[in-house]
Order: sequence, then C-alpha cells, then structure tokens
Amino acid sequence: MTSRKNHNKKLMLPVLIFLVGCLVFAGCRDFDDFLDYTDHRFRKLVHPDERDSVETSIWKQIDAKTSGNCAGIADWLLQE
Repeated sequence: MTSRKNHNKKLMLPVLIFLVGCLVFAGCRDFDDFLDYTDHRFRKLVHPDERDSVETSIWKQIDAKTSGNCAGIADWLLQE
C-alpha cells in the first residue's frame, strides 16, 4: 500500500467519527438532514453570541498553520 493510501486510511476514521458526532450534536437523522439544518455552513452550529470569538480562534489557528507553528489535530492524527 502506498504512503498516500495509508495517509487516507488514517484520516478516514476520524473524519467519519467527526461527521457522526456532528449529526448527533445537531439531532439530524442523516447527512442531508444535517446540510439542511446548517444551511451548508458549520457557522450555524455555533451559538450566535460565540460566533465572533470562534471565528477569531479559527483564523488564528489557520494563520499559525500557514506560518508553520501549528500543533493542530490534523498533525496529531497523522503521527505514527
């Protein structure tokens, strides 16, 4: 198996767990119901009073990643 396939297999289970968690959190019966509920945006899952701080936090994480200083979950998941 190639390195790329191993990489994809490592990410598949955490992504599936995340998606199922989102469905349960939102009280949706399937992914289509989830997309309808959120209007195709994860922003709809965040309480309106917390949206600005969550968005700021996300951008800080993105900026850290692009500057090479991120110890985010994707890096953790890819560790052997």
